[in-house]
Amino acid sequence: METKLNYKVTSEEAYVSQFYFNINFIVDDKEYLASCTYYNGDMLTDYLVEDENGEEVEDDDIFKIGCDLLFNMEITKENLAW
Repeated sequence: METKLNYKVTSEEAYVSQFYFNINFIVDDKEYLASCTYYNGDMLTDYLVEDENGEEVEDDDIFKIGCDLLFNMEITKENLAW
């Protein structure tokens, strides 16, 4: 026997506690990957910039470019990964 109940959704919420940001960029024909984490209610943290070999970048100028790109990254539905 099937019972039909009436119901009404009064609220819905999807909560994300952290985001991971990644961006690939090229400087003087060398590829780099910059990444960081955003914890909800905090700021971007854990910045990391690596070269094409996965080695952490020690050049301050390249690191600053990577951090600036992450900070100014435009988040759209096309670059969100679920």
